[in-house]
Amino acid sequence: FFDIGRRAIVANISDMAAMGGAQPLYIVVGLALPVDISVDNVDKLFRGMDKEARSVGAVFIGGDTVKSNKDIVISITIMGYIERGKILLRSGAKIGDLICVTGTFGDSAAGIELLKKNGGRDFKGWRGQLVHKYRCPSHRLNEAKLLVGRQKAGRRPFATKKGGSASSHGYMPTSMTDSSDGLAASLRIITEAASSFPAKKTASHNDNNNASSSPPRLGARIYMEKIPLSRPLLRWSESKISGARRGTAYGIKFSGSKKYDLVSHPDFPWKVVLEGGEEYELVFTASKETLDYL
Repeated sequence: FFDIGRRAIVANISDMAAMGGAQPLYIVVGLALPVDISVDNVDKLFRGMDKEARSVGAVFIGGDTVKSNKDIVISITIMGYIERGKILLRSGAKIGDLICVTGTFGDSAAGIELLKKNGGRDFKGWRGQLVHKYRCPSHRLNEAKLLVGRQKAGRRPFATKKGGSASSHGYMPTSMTDSSDGLAASLRIITEAASSFPAKKTASHNDNNNASSSPPRLGARIYMEKIPLSRPLLRWSESKISGARRGTAYGIKFSGSKKYDLVSHPDFPWKVVLEGGEEYELVFTASKETLDYL
């Protein structure tokens, strides 16, 4: 219950991070609890929430508790502050931007699968690391603050046109979200948001009425071998493939370079990597010129 409480706050702080590193300030908690839940478990739930909130300087300012017939429901509203010029939206990606991420992908989903199949087992080693990644995830608030921090000294912003969007100037990412719904969903959100963002109205000498030009449809080209994968995730993938194939006669072996020769295998669990979610990593876009600085 402590982990559940902490995790609920992490998920919301991650939303603050995804807006460009907004500082969390106030939290409101709504709970639906079954009547047979123990007071001790509710205390653990709130201790987990309180510890994570305190770690970023946020405080609880209210909420509500109601009876549930069966399930425990936790609903959190978080409020924060960010300077207007540092807000990052999902809609700012441009043609030619690079796709960047923090952390690794698939670990949390693999941890869920281990828990579902093995119940209350005490996991050790790489299995324990995957389960821990699910039960005790981390947000990327500090990383987001760094990414939208100071402008590069002695250099002019790339776009200085007055009235431009907040994400289009300076040495900042152009768009950002988090990977709570999975890497593939995050990229779909960014490309669809950029494609549907209203274009500025333009007028020609042949047309007296301002017409809104349609924004270009954006997509994403992903080089799968460049997606960051953790060593525990690769070990888990090896065990799944080896178990499915009943042996290791398929060229699955440790390479010695801290990476497994697995990603090209037809049974590699890319679905877990791309759609697993629950990682709370940042997924953002940036121009090639800003990449080294970021």
